[in-house]
Amino acid sequence: MGVYLQAGKKSKRVRRVIILSLTLSLVFLLFFSYCNRRLSPIVATLAAEKAKAAAVSAVDRALATVLEAEGEIVKTEFDTRGRLTLLTCNTAAANRIRTVASEAVNAALTDEEITKISVPIGSLFDAPLFAGRGPRLSARICPLSYATVTISDAFTSAGVNQTLFTLSCEISVEINTITPLSQSPSTLFFSCPITQIVIAGDVPQVYVGGE
Repeated sequence: MGVYLQAGKKSKRVRRVIILSLTLSLVFLLFFSYCNRRLSPIVATLAAEKAKAAAVSAVDRALATVLEAEGEIVKTEFDTRGRLTLLTCNTAAANRIRTVASEAVNAALTDEEITKISVPIGSLFDAPLFAGRGPRLSARICPLSYATVTISDAFTSAGVNQTLFTLSCEISVEINTITPLSQSPSTLFFSCPITQIVIAGDVPQVYVGGE
């Protein structure tokens, strides 16, 4: 009889341990899910900012290299009275810039130091005491598409009787921020100026591309 009682007590203890383990596991999973859900938007925002900063830096370096090799990408022509009448873009140089900028952005977004990001769980709480503390939620930045680069020009007012001409690289690329329980796709769009010219007086009537 004593053997049966001991076996019964042992069986109850095992059940209690199993129930406690399952309960703790469920609580942990719920807490982790809550943390992931709260932190995912924060991580996605930080990831987009980090990726954009890396891409802009890469494009700036690429532009400096190309412009140093190509020289002036925009040439100006003036009339006999010294007025600017024509802006001519070097199409070959512009195409070179598009290619190099695309390669630079894609290389930056696949660099191991850029693709990894983590945020401490303490960032969930508004209290400064917990900021930057606790286990870190890791995420990975993955490009979803090849960077699209276009060359655009714009005229904007730069003061009284002055106009600013800007030639820029317009860059767009989709990224995906992957956390343990979710993923957040987003599109990066940014502009990097190639050259700027301040025009005094009338804006030139003609802007063409050339070799």
